[in-house]
Amino acid sequence: MKIRALLSSVIMLSPVLGQAVEEATPNETVAAAIEKSSGGPLENIKISGLYRIRPEIRQNNGFSSGSGNNANYIGQKVQVGFLKEFGNDTKLQITFQDSRIWGGNAASMTTLDTAIEQQSVDVREAYLEFSKLAGGPLSIQVGRQKLVYGGERLVGSLDWTNIGRSFDAVRLKYETNTNKLHAFSSIVTEGNSADVGQRTVNAVDRYFSGIYNTFTGLSFMHVEAYYLNRINTTNNNGENLHTVGTRLSYKPKDVGLDYEVEAAYQFGQRNAMLSTSAYAGAAIVGYTLNPGIKMRLSFEADIASG
Repeated sequence: MKIRALLSSVIMLSPVLGQAVEEATPNETVAAAIEKSSGGPLENIKISGLYRIRPEIRQNNGFSSGSGNNANYIGQKVQVGFLKEFGNDTKLQITFQDSRIWGGNAASMTTLDTAIEQQSVDVREAYLEFSKLAGGPLSIQVGRQKLVYGGERLVGSLDWTNIGRSFDAVRLKYETNTNKLHAFSSIVTEGNSADVGQRTVNAVDRYFSGIYNTFTGLSFMHVEAYYLNRINTTNNNGENLHTVGTRLSYKPKDVGLDYEVEAAYQFGQRNAMLSTSAYAGAAIVGYTLNPGIKMRLSFEADIASG
């Protein structure tokens, strides 16, 4: 069960909001009342929340024998987000998240290791975005943020997991009505973090960067092309991997046929002396129908060189 709604607990702010809350009609949300405030730091603030409990049962998780391949637990995720708009050109997004397993300890990993993120109370998002730079369609986003591209096979926020993935990054966005060009660079792990009193699991420097372009000017197809780069500067065992790929997709607004085809090729070096040459591809064909209840049937095929 996944519920995204405005948190009713925000009503506690009503003494601060003053006249703005009193003038709100019964059909207006608390967030709408906040936006109508006459001024001050609470003007134009939108508040969102998420609370999710999900039991998971995993048997033979690693496709091999052994007790370590079974995992049964109840995951819980809670989020509270605040979006503050400063005029039409600047906004601040901050999202807090508590992620845990019922009965788990504060350092236990869940689902998958994403940039050494563990269950805890953490900041899921904290970024500033400046839009309309130089009066054009250019914007810049700085801070902890979600990077979501394509079908999230290579770059995504992994919101389906109990923790998810965020990136400490700088992102440039040039967006028009028919084209979106993004360039980003992020620090995945900082090897010197222990030197400034921060806990680090693996004392390595890892950087992840990329360029992603999406063209939506065709009525029957979205065309995406991308370049991704991952660098690991660990002593003499560093790596420098390059990935190029493309994705073609179409999804109807309501019912009908949809498809997706993606192919990627990776090259570069691992452990300084090992060359990498690998490919992967995926194809999906689906059909959405609505015989009283909206449903979708699909077929997917995947291939990878390993």
